[in-house]
Parts: sequence; C-alpha cells; structure tokens
Amino acid sequence: HKPSKEAIAARATFEDQYGSYLKTLTVLALAENIFDKFATPWADNISKSTDLETSEGYHTIHVEEDGHSIEDDHSMDTWMLLCQGVTPDDYAELEENVISWLDCWYQFCDKALEIAVA
Repeated sequence: HKPSKEAIAARATFEDQYGSYLKTLTVLALAENIFDKFATPWADNISKSTDLETSEGYHTIHVEEDGHSIEDDHSMDTWMLLCQGVTPDDYAELEENVISWLDCWYQFCDKALEIAVA
C-alpha cells in the first residue's frame, strides 16, 4: 500500500508535534474530539471493503463489540492536561497550528472520500 500525500501529511500533523508537550496534547485533544465520531463507520467500512483484520488494534479504537462508538473520556483527559500547561503566550501559535491541522485533516478526509467513491 502506498499512502497518498494527504495521508502522509495527516500523519505528520501528529508526529511533527512529538517535540512539544503542549502541541502533542493539543493535536491529541483535537483529534479525539473529531475522529471519535468516525470510529465506528471507519471500522465498519474497513471490515466490509478490505480483507484487513479489524477485530484488534487501530481499527477498534473507540468501537465496542456491538459496533457502537464509545467515548472513554480520552478527549476530556487530554483537554484537562492541556489547560494545566497552556499560557496566554501559547494561544496564537496553538490556534495557528489547530487551523493548519484541521485543513490538513479536511484534505485527508476529502481524499479518502474521493478514493471511496472511485
């Protein structure tokens, strides 16, 4: 499998933050809030459209055995940690990063949809 440039960029939105505790918390909190909504449809689609094993690992994140998405408070835990460390001096940079990450994830989802309907 060769990942699309959009998939590579989306992955980088996480990996490029590893050197900063605040950026890592921010990207994780944001992703937990957004992608939890997609966990069950993502796992269902992967199971139906590929031969990938989806009963373990990445594709089971936030998906209970009955197929329903669960939120186990990861996002709230991450937001709480972020709130304890962020200062007003960090706001502008983090806001700029969040906008950039959202744009990147939008492009990734758009590409995924394009591939899915092709």
